Amino acid sequence: MSVLHLDDTIAAVATAPGSGAISIVRLSGPDSLSIADRLVPSPAPRPSTLSPHTFFRANIVDPGHPDQVLDQAIILIFKAPHSYTGEDLVEFQIHGGPIQSRRLLHVLIESGARPADPGEFTQRAFLNGKLDLVQAEGVADLIQSHSERASILAVEQINGSISDYIKTLYEDIMTVSSYVENSLDFSDEDFPREIFQKSEVVIQRSLAMIDDLLNSWDQGRVIREGALVVITGPPNVGKSTLLNKLLGFDRAIVTDIPGTTRDTIEEGLILDGFQIRLADTAGIRDTDCKIEKIGIDRARSLLEKADVIINMFDASNITIETELTLKSALIHDENIVFANKIDLASNQNLALLSRYSQKIIRGSLRNDVGMDELKNAILSPIRSKVASIHSFSISERHYSILSKAREEIVRSASLLKQIHTEDLVLVSNHLRSALELLGTINGKVYSEQLLENIFSRFCVGK
Repeated sequence: MSVLHLDDTIAAVATAPGSGAISIVRLSGPDSLSIADRLVPSPAPRPSTLSPHTFFRANIVDPGHPDQVLDQAIILIFKAPHSYTGEDLVEFQIHGGPIQSRRLLHVLIESGARPADPGEFTQRAFLNGKLDLVQAEGVADLIQSHSERASILAVEQINGSISDYIKTLYEDIMTVSSYVENSLDFSDEDFPREIFQKSEVVIQRSLAMIDDLLNSWDQGRVIREGALVVITGPPNVGKSTLLNKLLGFDRAIVTDIPGTTRDTIEEGLILDGFQIRLADTAGIRDTDCKIEKIGIDRARSLLEKADVIINMFDASNITIETELTLKSALIHDENIVFANKIDLASNQNLALLSRYSQKIIRGSLRNDVGMDELKNAILSPIRSKVASIHSFSISERHYSILSKAREEIVRSASLLKQIHTEDLVLVSNHLRSALELLGTINGKVYSEQLLENIFSRFCVGK
């Protein structure tokens, strides 16, 4: 499809597949009301004759078979520009279930609509000025959120928390750009030197705002995507058992044979409202098995990306290698050291553990010992990471664009400090580049490919 095409009328099922009390089928575009008229027989009123924001109950029929009632429906009427999409829009609320909604969608398409593409309703809302790109991305984040915190962040984004910030930033850089461009025609003798001081003040304020936004990215990533918690350690210390215990079901195969887990296993769970991506890894050891080596390489790669690492070892079998691992792991706050099989540990090993650190969590997965302490240890660095989060948090797309815009603004600031009027054209070019970049965040500047990339991750019907 052409993402900029608004001349046709689209239809889609807006509720999730499966059985339910109600299914909602949406219709948006210039022919929405006339199509809806054909589905509503007399004596019910024609949707096109009703006032905006009206809803009523009526039988709906297939215009090709007007004697056959499809269903009883609650029909909601929205007229442009006062609708979600900014277009004429009709919603049919019918009885739940996939059969009814598919039948109605088929009739709407036969009556002149076409199937909507993923995210096309929200895309039209953007193109019709009902929201900007940042708010549209917030809609997608809200739909896909897996925790209460992620949904709160998404709602703030929909309500304009980031949009307002970007708007202020854009206007500030536009102000500096105007200062500079208005000064290009001055001669050296007549040039207003105060322009440099004014510009520097605004630029420094803008850079501080960008840094504030950039600093919010990592916290937001943890909330949106979930914190990556990786379980690592030698073979046969209970890593897969711990994964199963934390998940509450048997996800990983557990045996007493070292090397049972040969690949990474990742599952999601919620701890105290935080989304966690929990990963079990192959036991790290020297091996001649090619398959196991691949799993160990993947484990090491995952450890580099982890937000929290659970270093496990067998408290009943402490070796020199174990002690070396303990010393290394205890240096970093995001590392958790979990001594499993504490019920089988000798007095000598218990005394050895006591000499290292109180940070070592002693547990027994077989007896469910240490699990509460371990969960709190997992949550502690995650809580710290998001403790200072704003009511907004930028996405990876925003982060990349803002980083590039910052570089352009820094270059312009560096040239302005030299106070050479011959550099003003370069300053203007850098500021224009920054403005264009900032414009792609909220949609002041966009391309068809950009919209395709953003809205293709939406579900159909939204």
